[in-house]
Amino acid sequence: MVESVGGEAMTPMRFRGLVGELRGLLAGIGRDTIEQILQAKDEARPSIEVDGQRLRYRGISASEWLTPFGKITVQRRTYRGDVGERVRRESEGTLL
Repeated sequence: MVESVGGEAMTPMRFRGLVGELRGLLAGIGRDTIEQILQAKDEARPSIEVDGQRLRYRGISASEWLTPFGKITVQRRTYRGDVGERVRRESEGTLL
């Protein structure tokens, strides 16, 4: 990207294009970083306790997150209680 600037004049249009490319690169880095953090914090556990209710591990499902860098899809562990159909991801309600 820096090489593309070269010795040519920096016009407003070229500057806008450069900023757009930079914005795209930084957004990609942000999405990748958040996805890696969420997957790293999704520890394997046989069960979790939420509001006094024991929820057991049921499997992995895709979870969409809207971030400041754009939408990402992360594979997350899901938990369900023995009573009813309550499904919850451990990090629901908080970012991590």
